[in-house]
Amino acid sequence: MSGKTVASLIAGLVIGIAVGALGWHPEAKATPNRAEGWEYKTVLLRRTDAEFAGGAENKLNALAKDGWEYIGPVYSDLPVIAFKRLRK
Repeated sequence: MSGKTVASLIAGLVIGIAVGALGWHPEAKATPNRAEGWEYKTVLLRRTDAEFAGGAENKLNALAKDGWEYIGPVYSDLPVIAFKRLRK
């Protein structure tokens, strides 16, 4: 290939990449309507035989099915965890 052909290919490649990059926008993430807001729930997980023989797992799955999202522990002397969901 001649020098002009190589230079033209490189210039075309650079322009193509630049135009493609300018036209690319990251996908927008849906955010909850601020007017609706969040509601919060705290759950005490007690150490009873029924709770820890699968009961705690069932309780957490039921909360998830109802739209509750795990946030994290609530700092206290008891095993309390927090959940949130959009207001209904």
